[in-house]
Amino acid sequence: MSILNELKERGIFNNITSEEKFNKLPENVGVYIGFDPTAESLHLGNYIQISILKRFKSAGFKAIAVLGGATGMIGDPSGRSSERNLLDQKTLLNNKAKIKAQLESYGLEVVDNLDFYKDMNVLDFLREVGKLANVNHMIQKDVVKSRLDAENIESIVSEHKSNLQSRSGQKALAYEVVKDVHSLEDAEDALKLSNVLFGSGDIKTLSPNQVLQFDGSVPTFMNLTGSLKDVLISIGAANSNREVREFLSTGTIEVNGEKIMDENFLVSPGFD
Repeated sequence: MSILNELKERGIFNNITSEEKFNKLPENVGVYIGFDPTAESLHLGNYIQISILKRFKSAGFKAIAVLGGATGMIGDPSGRSSERNLLDQKTLLNNKAKIKAQLESYGLEVVDNLDFYKDMNVLDFLREVGKLANVNHMIQKDVVKSRLDAENIESIVSEHKSNLQSRSGQKALAYEVVKDVHSLEDAEDALKLSNVLFGSGDIKTLSPNQVLQFDGSVPTFMNLTGSLKDVLISIGAANSNREVREFLSTGTIEVNGEKIMDENFLVSPGFD
């Protein structure tokens, strides 16, 4: 399948000047997408752009990520009604260094457009670059609409539609994004933690380091000791002995994945 057909099938193709000329391009022709250094890190929206560059690279193109060292100093070309604050030199250099490292981690060649323009004055720019700009085309240009499809999309969509409450589509997409942005190990960790929090996962299968990842995401208390009744009241999970007994009688309280009915059950740090 050609790269254009693949993009069309994925719903991330808008238009092209000449598909016939595109299909006649020689091997290793360059293709680029720009990334402005407006923050210290790329965001999820950039993942779509990166994935498209990677698809072009797999199809034999020379994929280039253009870092907006020059355009990032000027203003926001994204079509917003308000202009962003201009970045000072120190902030811009810091942002560029961090984003460059992120882009290179995907195996992309990164070039800084500041290198193109830093020695060019206004007249040089108008003569060399301005003559190539089609004003009518620029005025009519829309922001490219794109979306990211997960692998095996048909089966995932079918499963998702058959049981919307399972949210299998969202889970599959989240897993693939975490795997690609971080690593397979991180994706597996995230899946395991999510199953413990929201599914039928067993907390006893988690390592101490995995348990520590809950800190900041859910209320977390360390090194608790004492009777279950006293611990629940001390952390604010119950307001009274009576409320503790109500929770226990309805099977609400679990320790290490096991329902506890005894209010005097001894809580100690670690896993039993």
